[in-house]
Amino acid sequence: MSAIAHENDSDLDEFLLAVDAHSIKPVFQPIVDLRHGVAAGFELLSRGPERQGGPEILFQRAREIGVTWELERACRLAALSAIERLPDAFRSRHTFFLNFSPDVMNDPRFVSGFTRSLLERQHIALANVVIEITERTSIRDHSAFEGVVRHYAEQGFRIALDDFGAGHSDLLTLISCVPHYLKLDMAVTRRIDREPYKERIVRSVAELARNVRAVLIAEGVETWGEAEALIRCGVEWAQGFLFGRPEPQPQRLRPMVSRQIVHTWVRAHRTPSIAGFERPNRPIVGP
Repeated sequence: MSAIAHENDSDLDEFLLAVDAHSIKPVFQPIVDLRHGVAAGFELLSRGPERQGGPEILFQRAREIGVTWELERACRLAALSAIERLPDAFRSRHTFFLNFSPDVMNDPRFVSGFTRSLLERQHIALANVVIEITERTSIRDHSAFEGVVRHYAEQGFRIALDDFGAGHSDLLTLISCVPHYLKLDMAVTRRIDREPYKERIVRSVAELARNVRAVLIAEGVETWGEAEALIRCGVEWAQGFLFGRPEPQPQRLRPMVSRQIVHTWVRAHRTPSIAGFERPNRPIVGP
């Protein structure tokens, strides 16, 4: 490893070992209502110093040196402070998604540290916050995890399951957390307008979401073709660079984008789905 790489690791470790809410910069990415062409909510993402690399590097190194709890706590407090600073009228009309990893949620410090009273002290209504469970780490103990999620659900918190479709235990996690929102992984979303088989899968996931009374949110949407295909599948909310990039302050959608969303919604309901294809015949393997 080069001397520069060693120096970068050393600087990153020093940053992580001293991390607090003041050293994290939260950014807001819009989650749009595809029916009405408005931002229904925002996901709060975290950024460290630019010289230390992106958030993936930050969280990976935190796991390696055992400070995931400290980093996530700093991100959470920075996000809540950013929400608190928003105008009351704007804050009350939107939903804010905060990321939590299963490992951190299973830590005893989490339940005592993230409470309704914490939100009340920062003048944030419970109805405006969603606990978004990420898939950065697998859930080792579904029973314990279910207990933690139930604890928050009973208090009135809403739950979102991130990256649905990417994990190896999605159905177990779905059963464990009974989410209010399912966020469809971007690997499923990408090029869906060009891959009819994907469209059939997403249509089935949309039906599953409706059956468990969850809102399905498509992540990573980058083209209007993808947006139209997702609408045809029954997806009503979406997130991606097509609609807005993460910004230090939450932004209303640009009028041109809002109009295009509504236009795409109308067009999608007039266009037949391309998903009604027959699977090609394949040889049957076996005796």
